[in-house]
Amino acid sequence: MSIDFSSTSGIDSLISKYMQIERQPVVTLEKRRSDLNVEKAIYVDVENHFKALYKRVEALLEEKDSIFMGRSITSTDDKVVTASAGIEALLSNHRIFVERLATSDRIVSDRLETSGVTLGQSTGIKSFTLKVGEDTEKSIEISIEEGDTDRIILEKIAEAINNSGLKVKASVVSEVDGYSRLVITSEETGSANAIQLTDDHGLLTNAGINSSVLAGETTGGYLRSRDELDARFILDGLTFVRPNNTVNDAITGIELRLLQSQSIGESEVKLEVSQNMEGAKKRVQDILDEYNRVLGYLREKTRVDGDTYYRGPLANETTIRGFITQMRYLTQDRIEESPFKRLEAIGITTDETGKLTISNESKFREAVKSDSEGVEALFTSEKGFVVKLRDLLDPMINGEGNYVSRKKETMNSTIKSIDDRIKSYEKRLAMKEESLRREFSSMLSALTMLQQQQATLSSFMSSNFFGQF
Repeated sequence: MSIDFSSTSGIDSLISKYMQIERQPVVTLEKRRSDLNVEKAIYVDVENHFKALYKRVEALLEEKDSIFMGRSITSTDDKVVTASAGIEALLSNHRIFVERLATSDRIVSDRLETSGVTLGQSTGIKSFTLKVGEDTEKSIEISIEEGDTDRIILEKIAEAINNSGLKVKASVVSEVDGYSRLVITSEETGSANAIQLTDDHGLLTNAGINSSVLAGETTGGYLRSRDELDARFILDGLTFVRPNNTVNDAITGIELRLLQSQSIGESEVKLEVSQNMEGAKKRVQDILDEYNRVLGYLREKTRVDGDTYYRGPLANETTIRGFITQMRYLTQDRIEESPFKRLEAIGITTDETGKLTISNESKFREAVKSDSEGVEALFTSEKGFVVKLRDLLDPMINGEGNYVSRKKETMNSTIKSIDDRIKSYEKRLAMKEESLRREFSSMLSALTMLQQQQATLSSFMSSNFFGQF
């Protein structure tokens, strides 16, 4: 292919082709950098897989008692009562009948005309004392001004109570159009948190706000007798009274949540405490699933196919390949601290790829039911499967200078070095290109001048030669 050296475009084409050849080292470096970035991304994925498995392992070790010796509890009517059980709870059955739920003490005023002025006949500062349960008694003051209606005064009382800092709330309601009523409610249930009021200037008396009498349809007082504020239930034939609807001191290790009272003639609710088999199975399955994800990912990245000549990006990483081997060894190790010795004894086996499954669920359930401590030891004892798995993962992702960090740091350093070399090459290439352009530009100028001189000489000779004839 010929190149026209007498034109700028011809010279540009020549320089471009020459620079492409000169730039080959840069292309090679860019390819190496791209490969390193891909490899680094793979190690980020490796680290994420390791960390996800490590998180599952740590969670199981932290909660081992509640996992393998945990309890679950069922209720035959979870609209009436639900419950939860800790490991201290005995495997047992209970019957409960909820006679009454715990409620908050509530005091109301007389039903007063909203626009009435009964309470405002005496203006000035009015006070009363308020006490809730065993809280310190507190003095409450309000200012009654001329023209204040009964509703305005009730609202002032409610605001002062709400600002008292005591565990009580007040509001003004209109149960009948044109009338207002103050409602004071204890924030906590039970007779121990009952409201106590003492009138200082007759304001409460005039409003019918009284913590010592039962309220009527239009008269003030408490809405429920103090001895009916506590929850009352019959558990296994015994009567219990508690200030709250959440009860954790009736049965060892069990928290009862009373939700609805029952009527006479309704059936007792049955509670059954059993081993939390599903919880144990789920937590073990979570570990196995994460283990299998890590193993499958690493096997794919280190895979070598002799037929297609495929080599995974980590095929030459002996540390990763060794890690895979150690993972598989863990599943076959004997664990002397457990009477079961091996995972297969509780129904957990490996397939041809090394992945773990609960292949015999009935065997697993029977093991947990018959010897939950032995199953726990199989996983969490000093030489247990999960502990060994944690120790295997530890140097890969934890601590200064762990394997994954070292690999990423090495690749980052190499990438930076390549970047520096590319910049240096690009700078030299730019200088080279500029030098070539100057040289070719000079050559082109000289060639142009020579061509002009040649044309002038030819014209002169032609004119003189033909002029003789």
